[in-house]
Amino acid sequence: MLDSNVDTRRDFIKKSAVVVTALCLPVSLPRESLAAYPDLKTRTPKKALVLWYSQTGQTRRYAKLIGCLLKEKGLTVDAHDMQEFDKNLLPDYDFIIVGTPVFYYDTPSNVSEWLAEMPSISGTPVAAFVSFGGPEGNQYNASCHVLELMAGKGGVPVGRDAFRNIASYPTAKWNNSKQISGQHLPNAATFNQVRLFTADAMEKITRGETIST
Repeated sequence: MLDSNVDTRRDFIKKSAVVVTALCLPVSLPRESLAAYPDLKTRTPKKALVLWYSQTGQTRRYAKLIGCLLKEKGLTVDAHDMQEFDKNLLPDYDFIIVGTPVFYYDTPSNVSEWLAEMPSISGTPVAAFVSFGGPEGNQYNASCHVLELMAGKGGVPVGRDAFRNIASYPTAKWNNSKQISGQHLPNAATFNQVRLFTADAMEKITRGETIST
């Protein structure tokens, strides 16, 4: 009886280890298993909206550049601080891009609340970018959070990226290695990354492709 109990416990531990290992491994999902998005309402957007929330001005700089790049591609572009924009106008646009800094390893609560109150934008291609000051800022998850909120209103994700700049809130020691590592940012490479992000999102719309969140 004792041996049977020991074997049972061993089997349980082995099965649990297999499950935990599987959960920790990176997963590559087939396209059909990703979230089901609405069909894109257009593959040739004419009117784009670039929204940002920015405190130090870095996020606004990236957003302004994106707006200029879209204008160069022939789109009519509106660019606004999201806190000053009437969210009821969102369905009027063919492409929406939202930019925000990362706060405390996540999307700022005021940005999340604003996006959660959006009207339906079903079929509208959407993209998100975040600005961040440190290498460990959880920027990927923060940008995914923005896309998930827009996808929850019917948006179709086509782009996501993160652009690093000098930290907005210095550590107590100004010569901290993390502070020093970003003091030259943003630089030409950063703004080239912004250009590539914008071009890639437009290409995905043209091809009818989406990205996962």
